[in-house]
Amino acid sequence: MKTIEHCPLCDSANIVATDVHRSFFLLNRKECVEVAYSTCLDCQFIFQSEYIGDAELADYYENSPCLRRKEITDIEAVVFNKQSDFINRDQQLFGKKVLEIGADTGQFLMHLKHSFNCDVYFDEMSVSAKEIMNSREGFVDYALLKDKPKLDVVVARHVLEHIFDVNGFIRYLFSILSDQGRVFVEVPDWSFLDDKNDPYMFEHLNQFNSYNLGLLFKRCGFVVEQIEMDIVDGSRSTPNRVLRLLARKSGVAALGDHRLLENIAAHNRLQKQVANKLNTFLQRHHGKSIGISPASHYTFELFLNSDLKDQQVLCLFDNDKKKEGESFMGKQIVASKRVDEYQPELILVLTIGGYMNEIRHFFEQASPESDVVTLEDILYQEE
Repeated sequence: MKTIEHCPLCDSANIVATDVHRSFFLLNRKECVEVAYSTCLDCQFIFQSEYIGDAELADYYENSPCLRRKEITDIEAVVFNKQSDFINRDQQLFGKKVLEIGADTGQFLMHLKHSFNCDVYFDEMSVSAKEIMNSREGFVDYALLKDKPKLDVVVARHVLEHIFDVNGFIRYLFSILSDQGRVFVEVPDWSFLDDKNDPYMFEHLNQFNSYNLGLLFKRCGFVVEQIEMDIVDGSRSTPNRVLRLLARKSGVAALGDHRLLENIAAHNRLQKQVANKLNTFLQRHHGKSIGISPASHYTFELFLNSDLKDQQVLCLFDNDKKKEGESFMGKQIVASKRVDEYQPELILVLTIGGYMNEIRHFFEQASPESDVVTLEDILYQEE
């Protein structure tokens, strides 16, 4: 047994022993084991104080005495619908390549195959479970593939609590995902310590809460897109509270990685491209009289950081009565309905999304002699 001296999740040395001790009998190993638990005071992760070892744990799961069934029960159908709906809110599942790690006998993958026409792959340690999986048509053992495809979705339902090297496992998931791929995990929820927690189990090396589960993914280069708590009474996996999480690659350096400064610099260059493209547009239209809409914080920022301040800007148009009569950089803010008094040759709509189309339509109707150009036109259509 290996004594744990740092938090397996956040690597903090600020860990303390709890008064929790449990005795377990492992039927397939014909032995009793004594397990104590510690917690990290920095991230509130609860974990077994000693680790049995990779080889021993692998042997335990390969010969697991857990009941394996091929059919889907009514309550499992309810659970599978909840889980797939959770994924499908963000990542459309239809026709996607999906790998489930710890797939048991493949009931959830069968649900995805039939409901969403997914290409399904499995990774499973149990010998008896794999025998059932290999009998299913269209199921592919991911571990046996020589040329492994990048995956759209990786599923790990009630797996992460069984993993000792949780950071290494999540980094592995990062490596096999496509750039736009997603990871879906579900674990027993220990965000509250009450009668809706699973009991301590030998197989559960880790007990997660909503904070440290999200932290784990952020440490490994993911951004969490969704997280939710749920209870499904009668569920075979757990009748207690669970956490569901969906994450994607963030494109930003993982926590603690100094390459974050490179990410910030690249993002800043991207932001500057907006002003640069606006400047290029203004050079081609130099000398024209300009009206700007709306009088927003974003407009002000663009004005200050582009060549707009050097152009023949007549005024700023805005429909917010609180802004009427105010001025910015010597330019008056006036009601949009007064556009016919100013008759600018060019009206710039400096917003993206939101009210952009509404503002464009208003000025095209109210001032047909003006050229109405949106920031989106400048960014994505101007050469």
